[in-house]
Amino acid sequence: MESEIKINKTTLSNLLQRKSLQWIMFGGKGGVGKTTISCSFAIELSKFRESVLIISTDPAHNLSDAFDQKITSEPTKINGFTNLYAMETNNSFELDEKDDLEKKLDNSQSNPTFNFFQNATKSFPGIDEMMNFFNFMKLVSDMEFSVVVFDTAPTGHTLKLLSLPEFLNKPFSKIFDLKSTALKLATKLMPDFLSESDEPEEEQMDILNKSLDQVTAQLRDSEKTTFINVCIAEFLSLYETERMVQELFKFGINTNNLVVNQLIIPEKSEKILEILKQDQQTQEEIANGIQTKLKINSQNDSENLRFLKNCPLCDSRSRLQKKYLDDIDILYEDFYVTKMPLFPFEIRGIERLKRFSQLLFDPY
Repeated sequence: MESEIKINKTTLSNLLQRKSLQWIMFGGKGGVGKTTISCSFAIELSKFRESVLIISTDPAHNLSDAFDQKITSEPTKINGFTNLYAMETNNSFELDEKDDLEKKLDNSQSNPTFNFFQNATKSFPGIDEMMNFFNFMKLVSDMEFSVVVFDTAPTGHTLKLLSLPEFLNKPFSKIFDLKSTALKLATKLMPDFLSESDEPEEEQMDILNKSLDQVTAQLRDSEKTTFINVCIAEFLSLYETERMVQELFKFGINTNNLVVNQLIIPEKSEKILEILKQDQQTQEEIANGIQTKLKINSQNDSENLRFLKNCPLCDSRSRLQKKYLDDIDILYEDFYVTKMPLFPFEIRGIERLKRFSQLLFDPY
């Protein structure tokens, strides 16, 4: 493992220095590149930590596509690494097994307890993600990984997940007043926290409440948990980012890093050119010598940057992005703001993720 860490306010290097961090979460609006950023970060983090697990909490999993290998609901070792694992949560929770639930309640659908829970759970937005969140959270806590990186769902779903511990404390505290059949339903909803046993209902509910408290405490401990917002330099993305930051502050969750992704960089950058050149060489090797369209060489840099220069659309997008970058610099002057360029190809596969990760920690 590497030990030397150079801190720069325009990179994510500060996170490598925070050795006490156990949960590192990436979130933002859909389509801003959260998965690419989180996977690239996890790759670099694996150089400094004993073991790293990256988990997707997004129902539309992308880790398999990003790493270009099959990722399952169990920790899967990433090819080429000895200490980096990935896991896609299994969103198998279902609420529509009405007949089965009625049998468990030993009553018909007119049972008031059944109707109460059925209506209550169906009225919860994103209940599948919420229950799944708790089903694997205990598993994550029990795993012996130095740090867990979360690739979260888009902003709205993530806010629901983060508010879940406090949200559930109130309704579940009232289960003491319900029949024992209600506890059986709660056991089905959260099998990792509750189990069918002869323990008094009060003891099982106490286990649940303690688990909720532990998750809440972990989320609010700035020494153990931090949240990195990922956005692009556009109005809607910036709007959702500010909304997320305000909600995180309200929840008491640490956040002081922001990644602005997919920027059009008109200026010549040797590091970007080098990454493009390396990618060119790799793709040529993969294609067994077949020449790819993009040609990068030191003798003709300006010609090779045609996708960035002398392009009216690129110029227009760059000017628009600069406007929002200026707003970001003002709004988040106390944050570590990392600005990532847009590339003319997908950041997919280990080699491209490795090259992309260089720019997260080394200014270009």
